Amino acid sequence: MAPNSSDSLRATAGTLVWVALAAVCIPLVLFLFLGQRLDEFVSELVTPLPSPFILAVLEIGLLSADIFLPVPSSAVATLGGAHLGTLFGTLCAWCGMTLGGMFGWWIGHQCGATWFERRLSVQDRKFLENILRKAGPVLIVVTRPLPLLAEAAAIVSGTAGMRWSDFLLSNATGTFVTALLWSATGALGKQWGILETLLEWSLVIPIAATWLLLRTWRTGIDMTTLKPQPRDTSALEKEGQQLFPTDELHQG
Repeated sequence: MAPNSSDSLRATAGTLVWVALAAVCIPLVLFLFLGQRLDEFVSELVTPLPSPFILAVLEIGLLSADIFLPVPSSAVATLGGAHLGTLFGTLCAWCGMTLGGMFGWWIGHQCGATWFERRLSVQDRKFLENILRKAGPVLIVVTRPLPLLAEAAAIVSGTAGMRWSDFLLSNATGTFVTALLWSATGALGKQWGILETLLEWSLVIPIAATWLLLRTWRTGIDMTTLKPQPRDTSALEKEGQQLFPTDELHQG
């Protein structure tokens, strides 16, 4: 017997929540075990300060690996803007963040898309695709500056079957705005002599924004409530019977 449509959608929503939690927890666990070592490794690479080309390669590499490693992308992009300038720093940060998001979508697509295709009916898949087409790009753009949530959104979008073209455009847009913001912050911080202070804020602000977003989004959304309900025609049938009684129609 085929599963009920609402039950399958509810199970799908629950699975997506678990995928998002896993995407958030994995970098946190890696940070607990590798955070200090990773910081020391990066410090050794940039001390003394290498050439701009090496810095650009390091920035792109670290940001593209953000989906796997506990890398503070805001601080990396801020440092890139400070030492490479706003224009070149933005370009490097945009390339790295965009690649990281693409890796996340690909991982989610490879690991979960086939499972969803087998589990959901054609009607439910079309409904989920419609939701992703409308809300998915906005979700990707909004979460892109937020640590952990950006990676989780990329993986979930691939798992749920968000179209590659939709994800690529929204991911590139969100990363460009984020890269420009942090790179300009780093360049201005170096120019004004307050780079260390702005680096601290580049870590605090995204974490605080993520906490506030999660705090206001405690209840979650039941996807089954978004599904169009069948129209109740009982009231119309009663009105029709009052206007055109059945007995009069038979007599006529």
